[in-house]
Amino acid sequence: MTETRADGVESGGDGLEPDEDQAEPDSGESEPGPGNSEADRTDRETARPKPDKAERALVKRRGRYPWASFVTETFPKYADLMYHAVHPQMRRYRRYGRAHMNWFRVTGLVEIVLSVSFPFVVALLNEIEYRFENVLLSGLSVGIALVGGLSAFYAWNDNWRLYRTQRLVFDQIVRMWELKLFALAISDLPDETAALRATKKAIELVGQALEYEQEVFFGSVRVPEELLAKKPAGQPDNS
Repeated sequence: MTETRADGVESGGDGLEPDEDQAEPDSGESEPGPGNSEADRTDRETARPKPDKAERALVKRRGRYPWASFVTETFPKYADLMYHAVHPQMRRYRRYGRAHMNWFRVTGLVEIVLSVSFPFVVALLNEIEYRFENVLLSGLSVGIALVGGLSAFYAWNDNWRLYRTQRLVFDQIVRMWELKLFALAISDLPDETAALRATKKAIELVGQALEYEQEVFFGSVRVPEELLAKKPAGQPDNS
């Protein structure tokens, strides 16, 4: 039995079941497949290994090495060894070299100004009557002597040149070591033994540069081996 609705369209008797040929509208959402859910993605991110604080600090420090990162990536052990051998010294040379340069320039400028102005002050005081003439001249003389004495005592000029030269020597050692290890790194089979020999040679050069610096500063100081080798007075010679 058919019924006629108000709009004139005939429908089935019950009017509840839709036509089988009529497709339901697509909402655009699909069922989450295996591995696509939010929980699965969270599990994968949790299972992914994360570098700890020490590893992050190591990576950050290696990024500041004063040579090609390719060398550090290929030979990380020797790069760390070389960094610990040269970095503290290069930082010391840069810091103290700049300080000695500034002190040498400042004291030199003050000494020049006082020395040049001294005759002018003497001539000026001869033309005018000044109560503290002797005090002023004595102060200028003491100032010139004090500045010159401090400059000679601390040897700011000599130390500035020494630190600057040592820094250039260390830069040359690092560049030579970098070239050797870079040549080994770009080869088909990087040779660990050759890299070790190059690093050992570079560290030996660093030691020689430090010995030269010690000789400049303390040339008259004998090392403990020399003191121990010397026999005390009155001890018989068994040879």
